Amino acid sequence: MDAEDDFTAVPAHLLRTAGVGTSVVPHDHPGLREALRHHRGPVLLGPGPGNPNDDADPRIGALRELTAELLGEARGGGNPLVGVCLGFQLLSVCCPWRSDCPCCAANAPTGEHRASWSSSAAR
Repeated sequence: MDAEDDFTAVPAHLLRTAGVGTSVVPHDHPGLREALRHHRGPVLLGPGPGNPNDDADPRIGALRELTAELLGEARGGGNPLVGVCLGFQLLSVCCPWRSDCPCCAANAPTGEHRASWSSSAAR
């Protein structure tokens, strides 16, 4: 699932190179939920801009809602989930894991990867 980040092409390419059938579907594609209902296999929640804790961003709210749905299905025996960057951060927010961990950047001011934030998060 692409959350509006060009980096999504990198894991998709790596999976295809490894022989894994891969489809990239934008997070806001009208048929995404239906496609996920019929999909069998791992779902990669891709990177994207934004802070997973931003309640004012409707896109982030929709991504959190979808992530929570997929997580509930995964816990019930559905497709396993893998998160990259924002996808991992969303899983962290939707799970009882610590979302304040510096390695997931969930507390980044804008959710974007910035060297200045990375150095201050390491303190």
